[in-house]
Formats: sequence, C-alpha cells, structure tokens
Amino acid sequence: MVPIILMIPFFLIGGVFYFVRSRSSKVETLSYLSISVHMAIFGLDLMSDAIFIVLLMDGHFLAVYLPLGVIFIMARLIHPICTLSVFSLFRGRTHSYLDLLDLNNWREYGSIYSFLFFLALLESSLLKFLPWISTSFTQSSGRLS
Repeated sequence: MVPIILMIPFFLIGGVFYFVRSRSSKVETLSYLSISVHMAIFGLDLMSDAIFIVLLMDGHFLAVYLPLGVIFIMARLIHPICTLSVFSLFRGRTHSYLDLLDLNNWREYGSIYSFLFFLALLESSLLKFLPWISTSFTQSSGRLS
C-alpha cells in the first residue's frame, strides 16, 4: 500500500509533463498514460534505491551486500554522465540538439523543464520528455516510448 501512495505524486508529475508538452503542436505526441506510468515507475525505482541505501548503511548488511552496493553505485553514476553528455550536445559546434527542441515551448515552461532535467540526472531515460520536435526520426523510433 505504501509504494502505491508514494507513486501517486510521480504519476501526477507525469500529468504536468504531459500538459506542458501538449501546449505545442510541434512536439512529438506522447500519451498521458505512458508519461504518467513511466514517472510512477521512476518513483518506485527511487524508493527501492532509497531502501537499498538504508540497508547498506546498516553495519550488519554492509558486509553481505558491499559488492552489490558498489555495482549499484556505479550503475547509478551512469545516469548523470549520460544526461550531462546530452546537455553538452545542446551547444554543439556543428550541430546542436537545440535544433531538435521546440524552443518556444522550452522557454514558456522553462522551470518545469529544468525540474525534468534535474530528475534526468537520476534517470536519463526521462530526457525523452523534453519538447522534442516531431520528425521522421522521432516517429520511427517508437514515438519515444
């Protein structure tokens, strides 16, 4: 019961992302349900990570789960590296990812997209909720879902 209650805020945040993205006719369409469910699963993932970290802090479990903890931390470090790599490509020398974003939508809802970018440091797959312009690539790539 507790995990479901804690997933609700993330489900609602997904609704906010859907609303913001739907304000633009140029942005690739994603369904409300796909965004909200993805965000709810992300919330559940954060909860399991927090529980695992608490267990690692307990001296009894540390000896047993230390190798698993090292693998866990290394895997978690991949997300900020991926997200920051994409962010660095926003200002590329020859091509820029900014050309692929609806900048009007980005500017209008900048604080919400900044929050999304912060969350993407924890889960790089959330970058797909940025206001990517609908192109043949985004349509052929499974509608970013």
